Amino acid sequence: MRRASGYRLVAALAATLAATLCASAAIAGPYTRLQVLLPGETAAPGTTSGKTGSPQAQTVGIPFTITVRACDSQWNTVTTVTNAVQILSSDASATLPSPGQLTSGTRLFTVTLNGAGSFTIFAHDQADNTIPDGASSPVSSIVLQTLDVSSIGKHQTVGAPDPGDNPRAEPDGPARERVRGVVRLHEMTSFGEGRTSPVTITLSGGTWTGGVSVYRADESFISRGNVFLQAEVEGLAVQERLQQPVHRPSGPVQPAAHHRAG
Repeated sequence: MRRASGYRLVAALAATLAATLCASAAIAGPYTRLQVLLPGETAAPGTTSGKTGSPQAQTVGIPFTITVRACDSQWNTVTTVTNAVQILSSDASATLPSPGQLTSGTRLFTVTLNGAGSFTIFAHDQADNTIPDGASSPVSSIVLQTLDVSSIGKHQTVGAPDPGDNPRAEPDGPARERVRGVVRLHEMTSFGEGRTSPVTITLSGGTWTGGVSVYRADESFISRGNVFLQAEVEGLAVQERLQQPVHRPSGPVQPAAHHRAG
């Protein structure tokens, strides 16, 4: 009875080992192709396309990150591949990264589309010509027409957030809600640039809503105000004048060029 039990134990261990080896073989299958994943997409080994999700629309002139994976026939990552990969694009004006080596079969690259329309991004294996170029899903590139800052309340106080600030992206066409990206804020006064908090905001669905604090007072034109909140993305900027001067939080008003609250 003991010998039979021992045989069964050995058989069970052998079956477990065989299953593990099969799973490992699937993960480390032969390297046959490259995959390009766009923002909004996630790898899905074992599926027909090898990925799930839909590509997010990108904004002309704003960089975004893609993922390149070395895969086997089932879209599993082949972690032993360290070949150099070159990124190409059907947008002839795109700003593309220098070739880079994969690490454990993957690498992130930064791409900027400079044309408007629908484009494809390609990954080319520079070390193995038997590997076909990997092609991304079509990605839309939208022209950002303006950045709009909502009206700002009267009599702002240095260092106090104004909940009315709402920088909003207005791209070309009806796809505004798909615009994403980082926007930098500036306080512009007659004495120079002041500090804002936050310094940058991130658009999601084409908008951002929240409080913005400015930290440099300017009462040189007390009747109409002389401070602008400026929002910009890649050199595209719009201005919104504060409707009244920015005041100090307490104490006598000093010459505005000489003080910052912080």
